Amino acid sequence: MDGAATPTPVASNRQLVEEVMDTGWVVTQLQTAAPGRRRDAIMALARAFGTITATRGRNAIDELRPRARREARPGSMSAATGLGAQPWHMDMAHRPLPARFVLLSCVDAGQQDCATELLDWRQSLPGDDLDQAASEPMRVRSGRASFYATMLDPRRRFLRCDPTCISGLTDAGRALQIAIGRASCIPTHQVCWQPGRTLIFDNWRLLHRRADASRSRQRTLLRISIMGQANDC
Repeated sequence: MDGAATPTPVASNRQLVEEVMDTGWVVTQLQTAAPGRRRDAIMALARAFGTITATRGRNAIDELRPRARREARPGSMSAATGLGAQPWHMDMAHRPLPARFVLLSCVDAGQQDCATELLDWRQSLPGDDLDQAASEPMRVRSGRASFYATMLDPRRRFLRCDPTCISGLTDAGRALQIAIGRASCIPTHQVCWQPGRTLIFDNWRLLHRRADASRSRQRTLLRISIMGQANDC
């Protein structure tokens, strides 16, 4: 696993886009602490990567805080894991085409380190698992818009992974979900948070998870989901 991420020196948005396209992720440091300016800054950065989309509801920016199960929104990751460590997943796996990029920016790091871990699934999963992921049927729950798919996109662009909304329809598919979601998969990157630190990563290339937050309930991140460019479709 790479060590904790070190923010890049102040760079242009174009340079940050180029780094994410090359390595899959980048960490930078916002130079403003004012709440209104912080939101303006991350919105401008997100637009450099593509079209911003609401992850839930109509808000372009989500505020993420650790929630106990009883406090969590039904169907959310927190409803399944509470304050504990999360399983590997991608954002917006419940949509036919998940967001291409995710931006996370720290408002409050919380009382104790609670890192975000990243996993390059192409490097971490054996070829046999990927072959199965391309063939075993899965049901993706998304209310009235639920659909059937395989975990691995037919064009092998992304691994649709989120145990809260995806169910294997065969014994082999369910075993595959367990194998891919297992906690023993070693992170390829880790981001430790401090105010202003901002992570942008390729949601198609990297799975992610939050570490145990039971001692970091004040941890607050802002999130923006980005659909990418037209040629991603």
